[in-house]
Amino acid sequence: MRRNLCIWFLAAIVPTLAPCQNFRRLTGTVLLPDGKPAQGAVVKLESQTGEIRTALSTANGSFQFSSLLTDTDYQVRARLGELESEKEKWSRWSSRKEREVILKLRVRRAANSSGNRSTANLQHRDGVVETFDRF
Repeated sequence: MRRNLCIWFLAAIVPTLAPCQNFRRLTGTVLLPDGKPAQGAVVKLESQTGEIRTALSTANGSFQFSSLLTDTDYQVRARLGELESEKEKWSRWSSRKEREVILKLRVRRAANSSGNRSTANLQHRDGVVETFDRF
């Protein structure tokens, strides 16, 4: 009897002691300068630690990133050809578990007055290499 009670107690208590992972989700839409959805835009999400994740926008311009850590700052930007969006930031101090953003594409800015640019290359599995400005 004691053994059964002990097993029941452990079965009831142990799962509540297991650490819970809290995650966030970022969704959004990429729009062309005329306001229409941008299909095939490369959406880049960068964490404060430098981890980079990418997604392609769908036919209706939508994208999503899930399983984002709650204790990390993120910034997201989209690019399609010579068009790119402003970066949107999401602070770790935000209490929201989900956020939706609209990334409006516009003509890409030129390099700064000194001509210096910091870039990063991203190679896809199919061998395509894309160059991104670091932000």
